[in-house]
Amino acid sequence: MAAITNDPEMERLGANASAHHALQYWSSLSSAARFDSHAFDSLWDDWSTPPPTDSFGQTWRSLLIASEGTIPDFSFMTLIREKSESMFYMDEEECCGGMLIVPRAQFYFIEIARCKEKYYGKTFRRILSIFELISFKNTLLTYLTNPSTPSVTINETISTIDELYPLPHKLSIARSGIGRVLRKLSTINNAAKELLERWRHGVELGNLAANIEVNCKIREAAVYGIKRIMLSLNSSTTTSKFENLVDTLDCTGKSVEEITSTFLKKGVVYHPQPIFTPSEIMELQKMSKSAFNDLISEQLKPRGLSLNAEFDFNEVRHRPGNRLDNRYKIDPTIVLENEEIIKIINSIFGESDAGKVKLLYSGIVHSFPKKEGADNAPQVWHRDGPSLVNGVENRTHCLNLFIPLINVNENNGSTEFVPTTHQDAQFEKLAPEIIKSNELDEFYLHPTAVKPSCEAGGWLAFDIRTMHRGGCNFSDSNRDVMYLTFAWDWFVDVHMFNSSSLIPTSTTITHQCLVGGLINLIGEDVEWSAMEGVGHPHYTLKFEDLLMECLGEEEERGRENVKGCRRFLGLEEREREAFVMGVLRCLKGEEGRRVKIENLRSNRQKREKLQKSSTDSSNFTSITEDYSDIQCLYSTLNTLLSPSLLSFGFTLDPHCSGFLIMLSLMKRVDVKNRDCLEEAFTSWWNGSEDNSRFFFSKKHENKGFENVDTLIVVFSSLGSGLVRPEWGGTLKQLSVFDAESRYKVLHVLDPAYSWFNQDPSCKWKGGEYYENEIKKRIYDTSVERVIFLGDSMGGAGALRFCHLANYTLSFTPQIDLVGYAAVKSPDSDDSDSGYESDDTNIVHKWSPTSDPKTVISYHTSCNARGHGDVVWNSSTDIANLIATDEGRVKLGLGGLGFPVSEAIEFGAGAAIPALVLRHYDLSNNVLVTDQFEESTLKAMMMSAEKFERGIEVKAHFWGDAKSCEEELGLGKFDIGVASDCIYYPDAHGLLLESAEMCVKKGGFLIVGYSLHGNCPEAETLGFFEKARGGGNWKVGVELAIEHEVQKAAEWSSVKGRGNVSIKVLERV
Repeated sequence: MAAITNDPEMERLGANASAHHALQYWSSLSSAARFDSHAFDSLWDDWSTPPPTDSFGQTWRSLLIASEGTIPDFSFMTLIREKSESMFYMDEEECCGGMLIVPRAQFYFIEIARCKEKYYGKTFRRILSIFELISFKNTLLTYLTNPSTPSVTINETISTIDELYPLPHKLSIARSGIGRVLRKLSTINNAAKELLERWRHGVELGNLAANIEVNCKIREAAVYGIKRIMLSLNSSTTTSKFENLVDTLDCTGKSVEEITSTFLKKGVVYHPQPIFTPSEIMELQKMSKSAFNDLISEQLKPRGLSLNAEFDFNEVRHRPGNRLDNRYKIDPTIVLENEEIIKIINSIFGESDAGKVKLLYSGIVHSFPKKEGADNAPQVWHRDGPSLVNGVENRTHCLNLFIPLINVNENNGSTEFVPTTHQDAQFEKLAPEIIKSNELDEFYLHPTAVKPSCEAGGWLAFDIRTMHRGGCNFSDSNRDVMYLTFAWDWFVDVHMFNSSSLIPTSTTITHQCLVGGLINLIGEDVEWSAMEGVGHPHYTLKFEDLLMECLGEEEERGRENVKGCRRFLGLEEREREAFVMGVLRCLKGEEGRRVKIENLRSNRQKREKLQKSSTDSSNFTSITEDYSDIQCLYSTLNTLLSPSLLSFGFTLDPHCSGFLIMLSLMKRVDVKNRDCLEEAFTSWWNGSEDNSRFFFSKKHENKGFENVDTLIVVFSSLGSGLVRPEWGGTLKQLSVFDAESRYKVLHVLDPAYSWFNQDPSCKWKGGEYYENEIKKRIYDTSVERVIFLGDSMGGAGALRFCHLANYTLSFTPQIDLVGYAAVKSPDSDDSDSGYESDDTNIVHKWSPTSDPKTVISYHTSCNARGHGDVVWNSSTDIANLIATDEGRVKLGLGGLGFPVSEAIEFGAGAAIPALVLRHYDLSNNVLVTDQFEESTLKAMMMSAEKFERGIEVKAHFWGDAKSCEEELGLGKFDIGVASDCIYYPDAHGLLLESAEMCVKKGGFLIVGYSLHGNCPEAETLGFFEKARGGGNWKVGVELAIEHEVQKAAEWSSVKGRGNVSIKVLERV
């Protein structure tokens, strides 16, 4: 076996491909094995040295010839060929890296043995069939592109497919793509059409047999077909056994009394045919279109809102599933004047002395057609409102009437209902099962549910308590449905619409005038405008919105806070700053922290007395517990800041509205201290009693690190408003907290909810900050293993820094955050927030100290620890010197004419010196090299791609003469750079060999290094003794640069570790 590691996913795919080809040879190889037992036994005993080919039968001989007769090592992925019997050759240099390398013949017989011993199950056989069906698909494609192909040839191929795959699995059909090709071919060939039809019916019946509950459409079709067959045989049991719920709810031809009776029993009825005249339907359609256009032009556009924006007003709101619920300028007169409808509505409600039936709402739901990237899933199952009295079966108090304005059917998404669920007992019985089944398959229609179709102008009525959901619109046009909500006149809805209105009342206008005067006092803030739409919406600068909300909730309280704002704005600028600094001292001071921690601890102790806390047995605190702690923190803030609030007249109410308005106003007007305020209040919502972003579990408080060999790092999730330690339940069950355990637990919290983007200075440098802090604690513990654990945002954090761990366990990580405002910063664009990553590398920014406005982007590897994953001081020091004329003179390069012709960097890693040489055009061509490590090379290539020309990346093993001669170039480089490359004494000679072959006489090799402690100083400096002793180099300039810390290892407390020595060798 070649010494190359394997990628498990590639290994799996390659193994499947190999097995596919092995099966093609199955019969001939089995026969050969029986007749050539000597050859088989020889190979089985020793795969490395095969017997002479003369002793083999023809089949075996062909196999060995295909692998050059000596069974050399080749990548098994090359087994995927169009014709398995064709010759195979691949030299070592063509062999792909990062894969398991296996002798071809050996792999064949391993796979044959596996198949023979039934090692593979259904999943493998399905994957195997995909490979073969792909082959057949490609053959059929040639027939499509060649119209002259004889029908006999096509029919023979289809007959072969039918014989081998009379009923392939639906996944094999879909993933191989053969179904699509057969569909195209069926237009010109009947055999293809018949095969496709047989497969379709077979798949549907197979689905039904496999799982009768999930495949609802097939089940309905089968039930319908069986019902028709049974009826034709005059079966008397069919009707009772296969009752059609949809037919039961159909009101066609029924009296008002019958309709009412069905509604009260089932909670839903419908009339599929129109009850409005064609002209009335047309009027309703015109009204719908006009109202929709007016909504956009009169209300949304003036507010800068598009249909794709998230908004929620009393007159219009987004509904899940790409829907818009519009009540703006909707006229229900035509419906209300329909006597038949009104008679049915009144009958359903019945007579009562308690009140009359009223129209509560009317509107139109526009369900938009599917668009690329748009949400088009069905709605979740829901009720529009609860019962008035739980557990009691009472007559309807509120119902919805739907009037489709176009034909509504399965294609454009008719609404689904679960009859009888308007009764609480039925709802509680059926809801859990229905919801659970839809978690597995969101398109699944439960057997107890119905999905009635209805023509334009028909109607459907349902109790608001009836469980239902809107379907997906798979058509090319809008599905517009008018609705009218009727209720008793004493009923007040608090569930369907409770947002602010688009159209202000006189009171609202008064409030807007009050707040508008304050905005005029502040004036426009350019920096504030830039912050809109970015960052987590924790602490808004829109104090005017908070004031409007406060005025709307309780006008007297709101007016007091308006006065408080006026008094605050009346201060001089220096007085405001002094006030803000006082607030910051109060929050960030020791006394503030002490009060916060004491109150949190007291609150939790009180809670535990009343009910058993879930903290010890659960991984996450409950919402109730979180809200209790949040209320405690708000109350503590009110108490701490009460002197400041009262000094201006802001209210001390339980909602903390006075405090929130004051905070928003301070941030709006005090730009200089805005970040400090943001950070102070961000840190406040840290629910840990350590009040820190990093702390070791209290369970290990009395435990040192002597007996610890594993560090578990737990990242915080979003929680319910504050961050706190997580995963305690699971870790306790695993005995992690036991006194004798060899574990230590480190909690990493992000109270800013920024997905670890924001650092404590409120800058968007969280990636670097968290990475350095985690590194520091990992190195402090000196453990053998590091495990990262996280869920949701914590899962994203665990993945983000997984290159620091040995193992990472991430649950439901949020990894697709493009466009999400919470992970954007006002000082970064979409392409770079200072820290980006893909699967293998991270991009950073660096600027020379002499030219801070110049930004050089470079990538580092995530997967190659010690080879391109960090940037050491020597690399940036060399880059800084190269970047200036003065620095180049210090290096002794003043005699070179810049730009030089060629430059090379050995063991480049992040390659900052090479990037500087190219960026400042100091070399016409720059070659960046490092050992062959896929992710390191990929990172260097991504760094080089930013330049249009003059920079190239190549893999190079030091001392490889062939590589130097054929790929790098002998004696052509004016400058060579080797930064932190000499800490491994065994490689000194190899590095010098490469440098001697590449650097021209009179050229220079710049060698930078720090003494990291991983190699004795004398052995490190032995590199220069070896260079002198070889007679090809003389040591010229020697520089020493002091640093307080080694930037790539800030955790190190050893003095002098960050210092850099640079020696320049001249080639003689």
